[in-house]
Amino acid sequence: MKRQLAVILVGYFVLLAGICADRPLTAEENSALKKSSSTVSSFDDEFQGPTLGSQWEWYNEDRDKWSLTASPGSLRIIGTNCDPWKTCTNTRNLLLQKMPLGNFVMVTKLKITPTMNYQQGGLLVFKDLDNYLKLGVLWNTTTQGGLCSEFILEKHGRPVGEPDWPWIKIASSNPTFLKITKSGTVFTGYYSPNGVRWTRVGSWDAPTLSATRIGLFAYAATCRDSTPDIPVDFDYFRLSLTESP
Repeated sequence: MKRQLAVILVGYFVLLAGICADRPLTAEENSALKKSSSTVSSFDDEFQGPTLGSQWEWYNEDRDKWSLTASPGSLRIIGTNCDPWKTCTNTRNLLLQKMPLGNFVMVTKLKITPTMNYQQGGLLVFKDLDNYLKLGVLWNTTTQGGLCSEFILEKHGRPVGEPDWPWIKIASSNPTFLKITKSGTVFTGYYSPNGVRWTRVGSWDAPTLSATRIGLFAYAATCRDSTPDIPVDFDYFRLSLTESP
């Protein structure tokens, strides 16, 4: 069950208890009601309704390449040859929102079946086309031997450490859970096949990405390729603020 429904029900039954008893809510009930109203972050989206949350904005939207109905209960983004790799500038359909101040954890669950090099989808920390951080699941036989998760930092139009950026081999991409944590200026990426057991992919210290946007991406490959489009279904996006270390 989606988290919004769960927390709404908590608040409803707490309020109902007070009404039925014809009395003011107790301190404990007030606390539970307050918690139920604040559990769902204003950054979150479960992609259950007919529209996206108001926090989102599209970067270079192609309306024909995304849908909330093609895979009910998910956001489908059709990845095209628009990866902003190095000099490519034709990127479209990045779903972005403002990055919060301070530390946080953001998580997504997605489904993708990549079969050709560089078909991918995942989480994004985005300043511009030459400065971004992406955690994705993809097919890459050029350097990684097939299905993998990569954590790539591009700075001033150049992938940092190319081709030795952090990556791990994975066995399946359906489903995939991806997580990025931010602590100070350090971003750490994780992969999980089930949302419970997490494997660290790698970390980047990226102070230049302190005032930027975050969100989701789907690519088939780069502007120099002719790879077939790939659907990526995102089940949710969730973000929680965390305390400073």
